[in-house]
Amino acid sequence: MVAADLPDGIRQQVEALGTDQLRLEQYLDFVRNRTFRRTLLVHDDAPIQRDIPLDRIADLHVAAALASRPSDPTGTESKPAAVPPSDTDPVWQALEAHLPASAPVQDIVEQTGGHYDDVANRLFSYVLQGSAQLSVLPMAGGPVTDHPVASRIARDEVARGESWVTNQRHQGIQLDPYMVALIPLLDGSRDHEALVQGLADAVHSGAFELLNLDHEHVTERHSAVPVLREGLPRALDVLAYYALLE
Repeated sequence: MVAADLPDGIRQQVEALGTDQLRLEQYLDFVRNRTFRRTLLVHDDAPIQRDIPLDRIADLHVAAALASRPSDPTGTESKPAAVPPSDTDPVWQALEAHLPASAPVQDIVEQTGGHYDDVANRLFSYVLQGSAQLSVLPMAGGPVTDHPVASRIARDEVARGESWVTNQRHQGIQLDPYMVALIPLLDGSRDHEALVQGLADAVHSGAFELLNLDHEHVTERHSAVPVLREGLPRALDVLAYYALLE
């Protein structure tokens, strides 16, 4: 409905073209390449309130958007937050503390010790910028455990040959071949060492390419094990961050 998450130059041009709300949303469809229009049709005499009162989000859940991390050696990708907030903002710090899960809006208000209207206004501005998401139900995301479990939906999608999988926040996450090999192993039956051994089998079979610290290709199973053992904790942390663990 709004152009707040667009770069300044594009936002100004779109807002200049959109002389009314419907026209503005039409141009936003063009800019975002949004091919599925979601329009609420109502009777002519139905009251329309386009300004959203802050108390409307009081009973909702909120989560920080998952930002891309280009330094991830796994190649896992996700859409970055459109406008990264300041790390010194206590509201943003509270959201990040719950990543990848959401928290009730009221909990964020209590944790920051702020006035409801001030905190809600900040949260809503993050939502408009694309840096946070609101939901009716909690958005889940499990931690790394001794026997990690990946989302069943993600495991099913990988089993069907997909590299784009659905996380527990209903988002599409693209996996590299390493993660594609790892996800099916995360059914809760394997500890970390068993996961390393399973990945070593995958390397030996040619399922994905593995590089050591010297950027040399590792193909032999016995050489792959120490490299995989070193990198597995980071890979599991990445999966947890992207809400792919239960």
